[in-house]
Amino acid sequence: MKKIIFSAIIIFCVFSARYVYAENILSFHSDIIINTDASVNIEENIVYDFGDVQRHGIFRTIPIKYKTDIGMRSIKITDIEVFVDGNKAHYKKSKKNKNLEIKIGDANRTITGKHTYKIKYSVKGAINYFEDHDEFYWNVTGDDWPVDMMNVTADVNSPGNTKLKCFQGNYGSMRECVIVSQDDMHASFNFNTVVSGEDSTIVVGLVKGVIYKPSFIQKIMWFLADNWIAFLPIVVFVWAFNTWRRYGRDPQGSGTIVPYYDVPENLSVAEVSAVINNTLKTKDISAMIIQLAIKGYIKIKQEKVGTVFKSTRYTFYKVDDDKKNQKTLSDEEEDLLQYLFSYGKNGVVTTDDLEDKFYTKVDKLQSKTLEQIKEKGFLPKESDYRGAMFIIVAILQSIVLGVLTAFFGGIAIVVAIINFVMLIVFAIIMGHRTKSGVEMKEKLLGLKLYLETAEKDRIKFHNAPKKNPERFEKLLPYAMVFGVEREWAEQFKDIYNEQPDWYQDSTGQAFSSVVLADSLSSFGDTASSAVSSSPSSAGSGGSGFSGGGSGGGFGGGGGGSW
Repeated sequence: MKKIIFSAIIIFCVFSARYVYAENILSFHSDIIINTDASVNIEENIVYDFGDVQRHGIFRTIPIKYKTDIGMRSIKITDIEVFVDGNKAHYKKSKKNKNLEIKIGDANRTITGKHTYKIKYSVKGAINYFEDHDEFYWNVTGDDWPVDMMNVTADVNSPGNTKLKCFQGNYGSMRECVIVSQDDMHASFNFNTVVSGEDSTIVVGLVKGVIYKPSFIQKIMWFLADNWIAFLPIVVFVWAFNTWRRYGRDPQGSGTIVPYYDVPENLSVAEVSAVINNTLKTKDISAMIIQLAIKGYIKIKQEKVGTVFKSTRYTFYKVDDDKKNQKTLSDEEEDLLQYLFSYGKNGVVTTDDLEDKFYTKVDKLQSKTLEQIKEKGFLPKESDYRGAMFIIVAILQSIVLGVLTAFFGGIAIVVAIINFVMLIVFAIIMGHRTKSGVEMKEKLLGLKLYLETAEKDRIKFHNAPKKNPERFEKLLPYAMVFGVEREWAEQFKDIYNEQPDWYQDSTGQAFSSVVLADSLSSFGDTASSAVSSSPSSAGSGGSGFSGGGSGGGFGGGGGGSW
């Protein structure tokens, strides 16, 4: 029992001593003057009681950077003056994280007891602008003091008040303080005791137009100064552009396009698409299917389906081996033939069967085609690696900027998206052609020139081959790749007048080469859609008068002794 009583006495004495000699702020008064140039002069008078604790002085921290919904925003604090017990005092100013710290005192001297600190400073950038009023939203004390504050008050003088509010308590508290007095140009606030961890906040609505409002250009400049991250897309673009200019551009060709009457080096439809576009375009898979039909490996039937709302459907029939024309298929055409009928039964498949399924094969066809034109020397083999580099950087910067969202807000997301899109575009165009690739492209553009030139203009061509149905069919898939199938068909409208056995049109139209070209254009749209479709997968500047609360304004921060 004696031990218990003795322990209780010791604990009581310790807590009593802590209570008697604990530090606290006896009063905190802030005089605030809002100027017409949008600057604010603030004078804080702090009576700090150190008790018997030996300290060097106090420090005052004031937030100067704030995260908003669209990015960072800062205020500027200048003209700092400090007085201790009525005498001008030495201080050290430093930036720590998002705060400005004013450290008052002498490291070689300790003090105890009660002392009065006066801190004077000017603030710029702390006014918010709204349609019907301007506003000064300010945290008087801040919530980061380790001691309780008694007798917390504030006086505000302004060019013209319209409405006033004040709050105190933990962050977001709606508990209002006492507005002691007010008129058009003055207001006094009383918060009484503010416990450690609580804040005291005032909101002063100002007559619209009395306070200077910065121009749009000025606000943009301030925003960019606070959000240096917004310059990242420029840096990324310069780096990506220089990399592309050095490694991704085509070498110089002859610059002259002359008519070419046949497919150079017997390139396949897919290879022609890849040489022209640096990749096999999805839309050109429909031209590859027509090529399979012309070579005799499949037959195509067009039909209308549906009762009320009719739509066009195409059915592909695989030709038996003994009925094939013995024309060689390229590697990617062999793959396409296999892929098509893997979704059907008994050698029959429709465009409906391919929807939301065939898209998984498109990348494989594109990869196979790129491999082939690289083997033929039309694209450099290392181009994939440089394109992949852009993709890797795009992913990494998205991750980093995602983390920086915690510091910069929404601007980091916007920058990440801009950079990502830009880098992906450079990755796509990175696959430049070799010298041989440029020469082949010029030959293919010569073939396009031949295919699209009207009969009346063909007199300038020399030694052009004679026109016949076989020639029309041979070059028709290539005309589809170039998008000139109708122009090519116009040249055969009086020659090619019998429906081919590889294509059956059930619409009942009178056949001609032009009708076939129009029908194949529709086929291209439908087939491209079918092979590519995939299944769908499931200080912000806010006003303190609407949704405001304690700790929601500029200023604040806290302080303590050291």
